[in-house]
Amino acid sequence: MQRLHSIKGDVFDSPSISQIEIGIMLEKEIYLLRDHVIDVNLIEGTSILAIKSRIEDIDINTYVFPSSYDKKKIYLINEFVNPSEQREIQILYRLIPYRDTGVIGYLPYKNYYTYGKARFKSLNNGSGLYISNDEYLDVFKFRKVKDKDVKYQEDKLFFVTKIVDKKKKSYDMVAFDFSIDDWPNKVVLTAEALKEEYLSWGDWNWDFKKYPKDIEVQLSHLKMLITGEKIPALVYYGKSREDLSTNLDLATILSIYGKSEESKDILQSYKFKRKNTAEDVAVLLSLFKSWEFSEEPFDNSKFLTKVYPVIMRTLNGINSEGKFNSESQEVRVYYDLIVLIEELIVNSIDIKNLPGNLLLEKLDKVKKYVEINFMTPDGIKDSPKSTEVNPKNIKFAELYPDNSKRVFIEEEFKKYYDKRLGYLVLEGEPSMDLEYNLNFAQILYNNSFEREGEWLYSRIRELVVENKNYLAPEMYIREKNMAGIYGELIYLYLLTNYYRGIE
Repeated sequence: MQRLHSIKGDVFDSPSISQIEIGIMLEKEIYLLRDHVIDVNLIEGTSILAIKSRIEDIDINTYVFPSSYDKKKIYLINEFVNPSEQREIQILYRLIPYRDTGVIGYLPYKNYYTYGKARFKSLNNGSGLYISNDEYLDVFKFRKVKDKDVKYQEDKLFFVTKIVDKKKKSYDMVAFDFSIDDWPNKVVLTAEALKEEYLSWGDWNWDFKKYPKDIEVQLSHLKMLITGEKIPALVYYGKSREDLSTNLDLATILSIYGKSEESKDILQSYKFKRKNTAEDVAVLLSLFKSWEFSEEPFDNSKFLTKVYPVIMRTLNGINSEGKFNSESQEVRVYYDLIVLIEELIVNSIDIKNLPGNLLLEKLDKVKKYVEINFMTPDGIKDSPKSTEVNPKNIKFAELYPDNSKRVFIEEEFKKYYDKRLGYLVLEGEPSMDLEYNLNFAQILYNNSFEREGEWLYSRIRELVVENKNYLAPEMYIREKNMAGIYGELIYLYLLTNYYRGIE
């Protein structure tokens, strides 16, 4: 399944869900499911990957999805339609472990297997885990895992289940669990698990029916990203990963679109476990942005105990020249710092503990430092040590004084806007850089260039719709763009729609 578009479990430290190979054994003959696939699709409005296959006279429906209710579980279901009562059916799952060598365990009283941080079992059938040195499913030299065993570098893992109860529709439901919670040994009905998932998605999608299709799809993709315990920055053919900046941006956009509970869940997961001062600024900024859109009352006690100390630590990290005590001296850090202090100044009216005079003093110093070390008439540098400006730093154009900002934006738009293509193109780029164009569209809307903003955003939406509402970092005209889900692009697309002010 590694080539199929799905929400992967690869963001977990565990076996790679997206690379599981499935074999069906009928009367001791093995058929690889990948050789008999008829159709693959993502069920609309959900994160359920559905694969239709046919082997001899048996139709097989395979479903893969992360649970919306239990974020630490991923389900893999095989549904057999009209199986013959006389034929024995076994399913073989070839697991791709996350490391070369490791200890495998089996807990009989819990009826599940362990490998690394993953636990897995069939929820409704008998099963066994086997180790083999052979590469393929059609070679049988298996060693059964009975209690504890060791899988070495050259070994392969095969999880084998057997259909016990043959009906018009018979199921095998395998769950991968990444928690340390108790996992009761009980039968789970496949229909119930699927029904729960449909209900969860139905509630979410209902909230966004008022939006155009392209916006509705991005909000659906957003739910896919936040469904699991960990949030991948992207879902693509490679490994999924987490990214703090993307997670915080997703928390912000969730609050803007009325999902304050989900936003709060993301923000609470960090709890200010400080790694560096730049992360402090990013988390604080996202927190205040989310508060701005939240309907919950301000909690002064939590603010004083958890947030206020971080604010003061951040302000004390700004020296007399306006330089911030951060390992990263990139313009993004200083931009976030300025926006954060401005947010704090606005909130100091309601939050009495915030030191208003100190905030004004620090803001003035940081702005002067940025003006001297980052800003030029031709653009914005990446860092004080950079010798050239970066056109993609247009997203930080708000750093310019008001009297020169509009002139700069207008000149940049004229320089890079291609009237024939309908979007901005930097020199030597054969495709549209979606992130750059979305950032530019936001700058246009925020600075009263509505006409130019509409030109650009309308063209972006055309290309996105042509790509079946999938966003891609590089979008080509009259060519197929790959399907993927990118957290940062979803954030920018939805934020641009919000700035545009049109639903």
